[in-house]
Amino acid sequence: RRTRQRWLTGLRGLDRILSHAGGVVPSSSTLIASVPGGGKTTLWLQVASEIARRRDSVYISTEQTVDALGGLAEKIGAHERRQLLPIACRSLDEIEQRLSALRPAFAVVDSASELAKHMGIAVALVVGRLHELSHEIETALAITSHVNSQHLVRGGPEVSHGVDATLLLLGDPRTSRIRTLVAEKNRDGDTTVSSQ
Repeated sequence: RRTRQRWLTGLRGLDRILSHAGGVVPSSSTLIASVPGGGKTTLWLQVASEIARRRDSVYISTEQTVDALGGLAEKIGAHERRQLLPIACRSLDEIEQRLSALRPAFAVVDSASELAKHMGIAVALVVGRLHELSHEIETALAITSHVNSQHLVRGGPEVSHGVDATLLLLGDPRTSRIRTLVAEKNRDGDTTVSSQ
């Protein structure tokens, strides 16, 4: 069904979780959810930076400015990647327009829950449209979102059903620096592996 090509993220545990062959699956959608401050932005900025070594990569933030993203990228050593383009958007239409025009190999939308809040619509609608877009423009799309108090993806099971893979980044940033990454759903990988 899909190309066997995979793009390594530079993080072996994440590569193992993302797909059986290891790495990001082209033209796929992956949702990663955690508590606020759980490390989603840092993780996907690292991944976008690594992929930008060889392919065009875009990081779209619905919360932070381009300057704030640049500061974080510099902090983790991702600021020198010329193929990594940071963008700030608060509209799903604008995100669609930008990604359709750029057609990057890899893109991050951070975050679906904030975008849904800005627009006054359900998270599942945002995630579903981004999933469709990833297939339409053949871009591997990573989407961040939040979990509720029971560590379930906020917005209900419809959110997870709307993407190719759903990952949970578990751990309380107030009490520990350790995070555990698990796959709740994965069309191209294993849901029995985890990584710290």
